Amino acid sequence: MSIFQKSIKVILVIWLAVQLATFFGLNYPSSAGIIGLLSLLDTRRSTLLTAKRRILSMTSAILAAIICFSLFGLNIWAFVLSMSIYIPMAYKYEWDIGLSVSTVGVFHLLDAGSLTVPVILNEIGLFVIGVGFALLANIYMPSYQKDIIAAKDRVELLFKSILLRFHHILSTGESSDEIYRIRQLEREIQAGLELVYRDQSNQLFQRTDYEVHYFEMRLEQSHYLQQMVEDINHCHFSAEESLILAQLFKDIAQQLEDKSTPIHLIHRIDHYLQVFRERPLPKSREEFESRSMLLQIFRDLERLIQLKVHFYERYPHDQLTDE
Repeated sequence: MSIFQKSIKVILVIWLAVQLATFFGLNYPSSAGIIGLLSLLDTRRSTLLTAKRRILSMTSAILAAIICFSLFGLNIWAFVLSMSIYIPMAYKYEWDIGLSVSTVGVFHLLDAGSLTVPVILNEIGLFVIGVGFALLANIYMPSYQKDIIAAKDRVELLFKSILLRFHHILSTGESSDEIYRIRQLEREIQAGLELVYRDQSNQLFQRTDYEVHYFEMRLEQSHYLQQMVEDINHCHFSAEESLILAQLFKDIAQQLEDKSTPIHLIHRIDHYLQVFRERPLPKSREEFESRSMLLQIFRDLERLIQLKVHFYERYPHDQLTDE
């Protein structure tokens, strides 16, 4: 939601709450606008949760005030006593988000100088009007699905470009540090996750966690990419090993957006791992380190692919759609 839309929503909530409170002849009508402003949050779910906590907070504050004012009179000492009962309770049960509004409501009772039904209903009316308009205002919340799909596309494009860069480096022997691309990929994934969480907070009913788990899967895969960058940069492979790895990276990149599970790639990796293990033992420290890093890269590739396999086994029919 744009700043302009947010501003219009806030102004309308305040104005309408004050106007309705005035129409019903309530005292302190501006309080209804303030309550509406404080209850208007960025998402439907947070607004509903806040409204619930404010209701419990206001109810406990008014009840404590009625009891104390009835026993000790309408004076500042009775007010302090009621606050001494209410405030610890509010913090204990996490109702403190309504602390300021509830305190003002009790002040209104003290200022009115009586505990008649109309006075109490006046405070309830201010509260209901303010919270009610905040809830109504958040009936409309923009969907982030198009933004999430765009974030997914950026992640997959960047992911594919990194894999193809690995293919190029291993095929040509070119030296290149791709760590900055990994960092960019991680930022895009985190941005996608933030969009998903924000979108879910606007849903009153639980949705599938497909989108959350998708970006989490890509984030975990990016950690393996980072490790492979370091291994490729610090090791010299034979021409045969480099070409095998290069072709694997290319094949993984080409099937990245494919929703099928790439079991055939796992079988190929297992085959190469078996072949490399059966080779004669390294004769030098450098050969030993190269062999170890080569095997590590193959294992990381296998784990990277397994993450995708497990994900699409869990969500065989779910996918992001243009909503």
